Formats: sequence, structure tokens, C-alpha cells
Amino acid sequence: MADTYAEIIRGAVILVVVLGLVAASAALVFGAGIRTALSVLLEFLVAAGLLRLSLAHTWAAILLAVATIVIRRIIVAGFSIPLSGPRKPVGSGR
Repeated sequence: MADTYAEIIRGAVILVVVLGLVAASAALVFGAGIRTALSVLLEFLVAAGLLRLSLAHTWAAILLAVATIVIRRIIVAGFSIPLSGPRKPVGSGR
């Protein structure tokens, strides 16, 4: 029974990753922008990681999941920083 459960989870992980790639690609194609597409992909990858975590029973796996979520949060926070446009040279504002 445990082997069947593990195989189902492994299949679900692959499915979630593929769906994440499809959703991120769709977001990009339909004009949501690269930031939104990457955010969507990262959400799916975190979900896949959490599914894999359900199979692991070690502190190392839990710490890896925590590190992944922290990195994801930092990256998404970086996406919210506005990009600056071209700057005018000093003294050309007249």
C-alpha cells in the first residue's frame, strides 16, 4: 500500500510541474508578463515540492522545503520592485 501511495505522489508531482509550465507559458502568451509567469511557475514548483515532502520523513527534507519557500518569497518580493526607466542626465531638465 505504501508503494502505491508513493507512486501516486510521484505521478502527482510530475503532473503539477507540467501544469505549472503550461500555466506559466499561458500567462506569458496571454500578456501577463514575465514576472507574473515566473510567479505562477514558482507557486506550482512549491506545490510539487510540498507533495514530495509528504514522502520524505527527514529533517533535511523539511529544511529543504523551508529554504525553497523562503527563496520563492524573496524572488516574488523582488518582482514587486518597480523597474526604473531611462534616467535623464543631470542638468538636461530645462
